[in-house]
Amino acid sequence: VINSLKDGDEFYCDTCLADSDWNIHTNIDKLNNLVPAEKKKQVYCMHIDNEDLVKKINEYGFKLAKTDKEKRKEIVKRIISPPIIGTMIGITLGLLPINKGSQAFTDIIKVIAPAGNCMSPCAMILTGIVLAKSPLKDLFSSVRAYLISIVRLVVIPLVAGIICILLKLVGVSKIVLLLAMCLSCFPAGMNVVVYPESVGLDSSAGAKPCFISYILAIITVPIVLSLVQKFIYV
Repeated sequence: VINSLKDGDEFYCDTCLADSDWNIHTNIDKLNNLVPAEKKKQVYCMHIDNEDLVKKINEYGFKLAKTDKEKRKEIVKRIISPPIIGTMIGITLGLLPINKGSQAFTDIIKVIAPAGNCMSPCAMILTGIVLAKSPLKDLFSSVRAYLISIVRLVVIPLVAGIICILLKLVGVSKIVLLLAMCLSCFPAGMNVVVYPESVGLDSSAGAKPCFISYILAIITVPIVLSLVQKFIYV
């Protein structure tokens, strides 16, 4: 059953610390040996009767089965997580009529900017850690990852290209159209790994298409930009 789990599937199992033939629940150590590392976040442990068992479950990387009340609390916790709060603050500051050239605003940006500059390196390290937990065969054999990458690297740039050609006819700046096409043809952002990981969800589902799209982008991005230069940015 464990080996047949697909992305998004959940497996619930009664667990315990005791290891004996008469025990109908699964020993947590045996479960740890049976479940591959990349599948552990899909396994939910039930029948929790002591803190030592909780510690082992967390240590091995399994999930704890929760009641509806606990699930609601977890949803609220995810909504008020630091990445979401930071994003909302950034959007709010961008929309408010604040004098962004003032000394006070400039000083705030100087303080925040170094932390923002760490985003990409940290996201790359986190993505690498997540990918390292998955066998190389699984990374290249995920049909879903290829489908997502095709949509991201081919379908979206194609639709964006048609729209940009129409906008060019009505006099929209070529620089604006070039920027729009660049944004449309680049591979999947690493937020698909960062955000799930920040709230304790399985980030491997986002890491696989992210990985595949970056590899395929080596081929697709030059092709798209050459077509942009021929048909749009002329």
